Amino acid sequence: MEIKLIEERGIILEGDYIMIPANVNILATNRECFLTVLQKGGVYAEVGVAQGGFSQKILTGVEPDKLYLIDAWDSIECTELQMQKAQTDEFIFRQVFENIPEVEIIKTTSVHACRLFPVETFDFVYLDASHDEKNVLIDLLNWWPKVKPGGYLMGHDFCVTGTWYYGVVPAVYSFIKTNDIGLFGMTGYNGEEFPSFILQKP
Repeated sequence: MEIKLIEERGIILEGDYIMIPANVNILATNRECFLTVLQKGGVYAEVGVAQGGFSQKILTGVEPDKLYLIDAWDSIECTELQMQKAQTDEFIFRQVFENIPEVEIIKTTSVHACRLFPVETFDFVYLDASHDEKNVLIDLLNWWPKVKPGGYLMGHDFCVTGTWYYGVVPAVYSFIKTNDIGLFGMTGYNGEEFPSFILQKP
């Protein structure tokens, strides 16, 4: 049975708006395009995978030696509607990724998953879990030490819209200012996918 991934896209609805940080280098049209500059192989993680739309692109785009796919799905407190969606997402995700040898699925929160790994484990970590400022900042603080020197920490939804207020932008700027880290760049907005921030570890 063929499983079709229903990936939610960052499309701006009629009458809405999007605000994107100014004066940041746009390094790729979108996150999938940025994968093409990364070295094949290595150890990768995506935190917040939902149905695995971007997970599939990481797997085929960079052919990692190991790919950790992390999501809490329905194991966190949420409304009944959110729980139903999470269960559907997880079911679809597992049909695609359950038996791939280089993939390890971890069902837990970002904070708990991070504790499973020693420092400088990953060549690349992609964050797409909680989007409020407090939790994004916690994710940045927790996952940054887990990235190898020269590796990348990226995260989705580096913007603000009228429909979705994300705390990603203020969290990223708070993180880089407090830790004296340069913002390496971001991906663009093409009308279909919200931008991602890109940090590279010195």
